[in-house]
Amino acid sequence: MAPFHFHRAEWTLAGAPGNAVAFLEEKLRPVCTDTEERAPALLADLDSEEFTIRDAAAQKLQQLGPPALMELLRGLKRPPSLEFRRRVEQLLARLGPVPVPPMTGEILQRIRAIVVLEHIGTADAVAVLRTLAARPRPGVEAREAWAALTRLTARAAAR
Repeated sequence: MAPFHFHRAEWTLAGAPGNAVAFLEEKLRPVCTDTEERAPALLADLDSEEFTIRDAAAQKLQQLGPPALMELLRGLKRPPSLEFRRRVEQLLARLGPVPVPPMTGEILQRIRAIVVLEHIGTADAVAVLRTLAARPRPGVEAREAWAALTRLTARAAAR
């Protein structure tokens, strides 16, 4: 039986930790979408003193659609005003349930890069994993990086 070819690249990278960590760190830089940039300001505008600003922000957030859902849910975690909470809850009801993001090829590549960093396990690789795990907008990458750090810590403790 022939070996799986998709693992060959992972092990090649893991075998050259000096170059691989810097390469993967560059590839794992956050991909910021327009929604991620605009949503926090719009969310803050939902709590404005002026009705026109609140109303415009609600309309723009609704236009952003499902990508704005996670930002709206984050907004409810802080102590909001009654008006803010009412507007966020209305938007959430209009936009529907939070969709599960599809597992795209790009996401799989980024997860495999995290696996390679875990295999490398050097101080530089751990630093990159810590950066990924501490992102302000955690997602699948942050969870995978956190899991990799947890496994590395458990292996170090077992030695």
